[in-house]
Amino acid sequence: MTSEVAAPAKLTRKQRRAMGITIKNMRLKVRELKEAGELEGLTNEELSAEVMGQLLSENPKAFASAEEVGIDMDGILAFIERLMPLILMLMQLFG
Repeated sequence: MTSEVAAPAKLTRKQRRAMGITIKNMRLKVRELKEAGELEGLTNEELSAEVMGQLLSENPKAFASAEEVGIDMDGILAFIERLMPLILMLMQLFG
């Protein structure tokens, strides 16, 4: 008898938008941090966690409903971490 572990559910585009996990939103959060002088010295992981924390505080209901259906929050953080270098590069190119 084998034990099977259910894979974590993946976010749909609609769920990502409801949670505010869009490149536009993340770029705005990073810009706010930069303007507040809080961007200096943050690692990619720290910056990603800060952005996710801000998104969570803005829409806790969407994050709560995502957890209820088995969305992997660590996976969301990993997704944000993978996008962060791109967002920072776009900010350097386009301000």
